[in-house]
Amino acid sequence: MPTKSEYEKQDDFVGGAKTAGKFFKAKSGWNSNGNDEDKYGFSALPGGYGGSDGDFYLVGSFGYWWSASENNSNGASCRYMYYSNEGVGYSSSDKGTLFSVRCVQD
Repeated sequence: MPTKSEYEKQDDFVGGAKTAGKFFKAKSGWNSNGNDEDKYGFSALPGGYGGSDGDFYLVGSFGYWWSASENNSNGASCRYMYYSNEGVGYSSSDKGTLFSVRCVQD
């Protein structure tokens, strides 16, 4: 998985976090025509997130991806995108939350 820093380098490469989502979001799958260019083949899909009950929420509206950057023993950083916004954001979450992962090859 990418670290938070590696995700941020991606954002910087395409002009910054405020508009990076439009270059990484898939051309289809996002609610309310929230699809975008997918200019670099990232093809980010809005998988939402899963809870400890096994259900998934906000599918179609949000995409969340874990990073390899831990905040503490219980939490880690994640990257997210929203259907109605061109940007990307970062947050922290409990490691028990079910987010998507992006595999990278060294």
